[in-house]
Amino acid sequence: MALPGETATIVPPQGFRLAIGETYTKDGRTLPRKLDYWSVRRLSVQRGEKPTYIVDPDAQKLMCEAAQVREKPTAIPVTVIGNPALVGGTPTLPESILWARMARYSGGKCCCTCKNFDAEGKGVAIERLFQEKQSGSGQYVKSYYILARTQERECDPQACGYATGDHEVQKYKGTSLCKPQVVLSVGLPWYPVVGTVAKFKSTGWHSYRALRDSLLAISLQTNGWLHDLPDLWLVLDWELSGNGQLVPSVRVEYRGQVAALREAATDVQGRWLKQQDTLKQLQAGIVETVVEEEEKPEEQVAHQAEFAHEGYDVRPPIIDAECEPVASAPEEPHQPQRLDPPADPKPTHDPAISDEPFELSPPLDPPQVAAITDLAAFDAALKQIGVTTAAQLKELKGDVGLEGISRKELTVDQLQAVYSHARSQWQAEQAVAASG
Repeated sequence: MALPGETATIVPPQGFRLAIGETYTKDGRTLPRKLDYWSVRRLSVQRGEKPTYIVDPDAQKLMCEAAQVREKPTAIPVTVIGNPALVGGTPTLPESILWARMARYSGGKCCCTCKNFDAEGKGVAIERLFQEKQSGSGQYVKSYYILARTQERECDPQACGYATGDHEVQKYKGTSLCKPQVVLSVGLPWYPVVGTVAKFKSTGWHSYRALRDSLLAISLQTNGWLHDLPDLWLVLDWELSGNGQLVPSVRVEYRGQVAALREAATDVQGRWLKQQDTLKQLQAGIVETVVEEEEKPEEQVAHQAEFAHEGYDVRPPIIDAECEPVASAPEEPHQPQRLDPPADPKPTHDPAISDEPFELSPPLDPPQVAAITDLAAFDAALKQIGVTTAAQLKELKGDVGLEGISRKELTVDQLQAVYSHARSQWQAEQAVAASG
């Protein structure tokens, strides 16, 4: 008997992550580093800490035994679920084996994705816009973000600044913030559990192409059959990138003669001949597993900490109802009195805020909702709501978790965050003045 909302799709949960990297903490920051061997990990979610993957010692031991090494295996036995299909006359791997998309992450959230591209390499991306919320009070106020809406935008990785590095996030200028997001789903024939799958994740073009090409090359020798083949090995190798750096390149290979491979494929195919519906269910379940996993908040945080950390301290695209442009309304006869500017508008120089004194003239009247596009717009917007000293700015930055970053080093998103917070405070003060 099924509960409401259940479907016929069987969704096997992710049992393990096959990883060639890990994260570590330095100076309070979570940073990634590469490994030169395979590790088997499980997701760990601890209160007060970023979700991360930790080694499963029992599975790691069994993997080393299957690879016939004492430690640090560079190749491990796996199986795959599903077979290639012809799409437009081209052999294509199913998403149950290799799931891929272009994705951009900010602030531990997936904020833009595109899965399907045409022959010219263009597609339609889904951009996610968030709304900032706050919890707590006083010095314990914390900001968090909830999904407000999605919108479509043209996706061309060859021209998009987020993919090429030519974007407006100054701190990461020249660095690609939009990357391939690749998920390989495999079975682990050496681990005594049925009902779960293991996944390998990557943001590397080298691994994506090597995985796709190696699997399709094997399928050419088996009349298009890959599902449940024995003696497939997941291999960690290295290649030189365009800038001369060694980068991981992961592939799948069959270890044996071509004749043995074809014989094994014929045997496996015979056993699955009458189970095509079951195979389709398994494939659909694997795809749904991947989609569900990538939508989980803890998985997004773990993914960005390990793979896309360059934008972790960048806010996701924000919709702030307090700061969205609105149609102008007729002026009321009795406007709330504006609070007076600070008695001493003389700027206070603080090296932690800027290399130069922060100086603004007294606030303008009336204050307008501002679009923060650069530092000049930021300074003008603060001037309108009475923020005129470096000390005030330092306090505002601390309120939104940007203490220690100089005014000139703030990104456009961070400038908007400071201004949004300052304007909220100004509106609260105005309300108090009006009620008094």
